[in-house]
Amino acid sequence: QGFKLCGVGRVRLHLLSSLPMAAAARSLLDAAEAHLDGDEDNAEALQLAQRALAAFREASDARGAADAVRVLLAAHRCNIQESRNETPGTGGEQALLIDAENLAQRELDVFSGSGDKYGEASVLTAFAELCLQRRDPSQQILEDAVSRTGQARSLFKELAEKAMEGRACLADANCQLQRRHWKAATEAARAGLALFQAIGDKQLQAKGHQALAVTIVQAPATRSASEAVTEGLQHAKKALALFQELGLRKLEAAQQNFLASWYLTLGRPKDALPLAKQAMAAFRELRYGKGWQAESRSTVVKALAQQYQWKEARKVALEGIAEFRAAGDKKCLVLTIDSLVHLHLEAVVEQKGDLAEATQLAEEAIGICKQLGDKKWEANQVFNLAQIQIRQKRMDLAEETLMEATRLDDDAGEELEQAVKLQMLVEVNFRQSKFDKALKVASDMRSTYQKCGRRQEEAAACLLVSQCHAARQELQKAFDVAREAQALFQEEADKQGEAQVWDLIGHLQRMAGEAQEAEKALTIAKALQHQAGDKKAQAYALQKFAGLCAAQDRFDEGLKAS
Repeated sequence: QGFKLCGVGRVRLHLLSSLPMAAAARSLLDAAEAHLDGDEDNAEALQLAQRALAAFREASDARGAADAVRVLLAAHRCNIQESRNETPGTGGEQALLIDAENLAQRELDVFSGSGDKYGEASVLTAFAELCLQRRDPSQQILEDAVSRTGQARSLFKELAEKAMEGRACLADANCQLQRRHWKAATEAARAGLALFQAIGDKQLQAKGHQALAVTIVQAPATRSASEAVTEGLQHAKKALALFQELGLRKLEAAQQNFLASWYLTLGRPKDALPLAKQAMAAFRELRYGKGWQAESRSTVVKALAQQYQWKEARKVALEGIAEFRAAGDKKCLVLTIDSLVHLHLEAVVEQKGDLAEATQLAEEAIGICKQLGDKKWEANQVFNLAQIQIRQKRMDLAEETLMEATRLDDDAGEELEQAVKLQMLVEVNFRQSKFDKALKVASDMRSTYQKCGRRQEEAAACLLVSQCHAARQELQKAFDVAREAQALFQEEADKQGEAQVWDLIGHLQRMAGEAQEAEKALTIAKALQHQAGDKKAQAYALQKFAGLCAAQDRFDEGLKAS
């Protein structure tokens, strides 16, 4: 599901009035923020922020009122997320979002109408963050959000409010990430960190380092992958060190889990495991957010699995399942079951997985999701069942199961989630030589990504469409769509994606009997993969090049490539 920037949390509030009413309001506001930053009691935070706002307005403290509105909208954001997690499919989150957006617009009108630039900028930032709570926000909504953060940054800069300007920078970075404008996101995160460093606030610096690490994780490789990884890890580690220094154990544990997850994506499970274990232990000790406990436990399971420690990984997962089952925590139970199902799916490659147990667990998770009324989660568990059936080579059944998963996503309004499952459906149809069906599904997948403005994913879908045309012996159409994919990847500066295109073009050239052109395409693919620092992809390209050499009796070159 990708990473999200953590909120900036509490910024230093300035006491501008000695009036008892204003002082009491500040205490209420501090308590509200403490709830959001600490135990995440959203209902209490909301009430306290509302009382603080009323008190500030009575004391004619405009700055205090602006801070209260910012915290109030942050509490509304948390309520929306909680509603989405706890009561999915009821429409509650949408009603809460509309109420919060109406509140933001009213307050924005108040502050801008009175010429209060601080208040206007505060609400603009909070309003932009609120827009990101929408499910799959449209490009127009994201552009509006970026416009608001841009205005807020300018206003705070004019007022020399560095802490708040930095906060607006991080909100801007988050909006730019959602738009997939990687360079702008990274620049905004860097600007925010620089501002926090200038004022010497360590907690804000920690969150600035974290935000910059996240933008680097999310962005495609537009430079040397090793350079990006090195810089990203440096910022993530600095954030962790600052959270430890400040004694912010919840944020420390969350950062440990983030770092562990990143190490896993880099294929470094030995680095990931101790961090994941520390995070899991801390969340258990703090008795904090069982969702976090389940998430960190899943990270431990994955780290063990990547080291082929199947028995230990299964033990850790089963302990979590027993714990959450006893506590009656259905959401965390599903999360932990999901991690064990994926463990079996990976282990079966090494002939260590138990597909019978995986099937039983997946079916249990599906049943729990039905009880919860969460069709999005149910769709993902049905998707797990389909993957088990594929491992069992029951392709007809897997096809039916995947169709059910896509229907559930459709009911839940989850177009992007549905597109992921369509990709697996293309592969299943391919394995059954149902190339006409595969082409239709791949085309639908491309249309979804095109509509959602996901250009990289659209490019990847084009590769599937091209392969479907090739399987139908429609080589010219295959070449044409591959070129469309290449243009999309180039626009996104995605060298790994572009390398995949050249690899496919090499395959198409071989099908067309153009051995020399195929060799040229593979050479370009190797160069791009080298630039992106993708060693596994480089190895596959060399393997294909060796096969091409062998077919032409160029055995010395083939042997060297091998």
